[in-house]
Amino acid sequence: MIQPKGDEVATDFKSKFLSDAEKMKAKLDGVSPSLCLAKWQQVSLHLPTGLNNSCYHPPLHRIPLEEIKINVSALHNTSHKKEQRKMMLEGTRPVECSYCWAMEDNGKLSDRHYRSGEPWAAKAFDEIVAQAWDADATPAYVEVNFNHACNLRCSYCSPQFSSSWMEEVEREGAYPTSTPHNDPSYFTGNRRPIPVREHNPYVEAFWEWWPTLYPTLEHFRMTGGEPLMDKNTYRVFDYVLENPNPKLHLGVTSNFSVDEKLWVKYLAKVKQLTTGPTPVEHFMQYVSLDG
Repeated sequence: MIQPKGDEVATDFKSKFLSDAEKMKAKLDGVSPSLCLAKWQQVSLHLPTGLNNSCYHPPLHRIPLEEIKINVSALHNTSHKKEQRKMMLEGTRPVECSYCWAMEDNGKLSDRHYRSGEPWAAKAFDEIVAQAWDADATPAYVEVNFNHACNLRCSYCSPQFSSSWMEEVEREGAYPTSTPHNDPSYFTGNRRPIPVREHNPYVEAFWEWWPTLYPTLEHFRMTGGEPLMDKNTYRVFDYVLENPNPKLHLGVTSNFSVDEKLWVKYLAKVKQLTTGPTPVEHFMQYVSLDG
C-alpha cells in the first residue's frame, strides 16, 4: 500500500478544515449572520488577574467577583459575555469581535466560521440555538493560567505573566524602551496579578467549577507563569489520572528551564497520562524557546 506524502496529508487536512468552516457558515447564517459558537464553547481564563475572553481576538474582560460568589461558572459565563451572546443570536455584531467582521466584509471566511466548525464547538450547535441567551454554558475548550510565578524574564513576555520580571522592574524600574510596556506603574489595580502566596478567589472558584467542567471537556491547556512550577498543574494531572477522560486533548506551555527535581516529577506524570491504562487522547507540549 502506498502511503500519502506529508504534503498530501496536509492538503487533505486543509481541505477538510475549509469544508467544515464552509458548512458551518451556512448553519450559522441560518440562525444569525453574527453567531459564533466560541462565545459559548471556548474560554481563556487568566486567573491571576481575574480576566477572560472566549477566543483570542476580543479584548480580555473582567470576571466580577460578585458573580462567581453566586455562580462559579461565571468564570466563563460573565454577564458581559452573555450580553454578547444575545447580540449574536439576534444578528447584531459585537464590536469586540471586529477582527472577524473585517475578514467577512472582505469576502473571506473568518475564525468565527473556522472555530465554530471544529468538532468540539459544532457538537453544541443545536443546544446553543435552542436555549435562552442567558443560560450558562459549559465550554469544551479551556485555556487557563493559574498564577504568574515564573523563573525567567523573557522580553517577549510581560511582568504580568512572570513574577521574576515583576520583581526586577519593581526593584530596578522599567526597561528604557520607547514604550514603557513593562513599567511597574502599569501593573496596578485590575492589572496587578494576585501573588501566588495570596488567596486567589478566581482559582478557588475554578476548583469548585472543575468537577462540572471536566466531564465534557475536550481541550484543556495550561499556561503561566511557568506551569511546571505550579501545584495546580499537578493537581489537574492527578485528577485526570483518577478520573480518566479518553477524549481529552491536554496541553501545557513551559519554558522547560526548571530544576531537575521538578522536571523528573513532571515527566513521570506525563508518562502516566500518555502511556497508562487509560491515556488521554492527545498530549501536546508547547515549549517557549524564543530567544
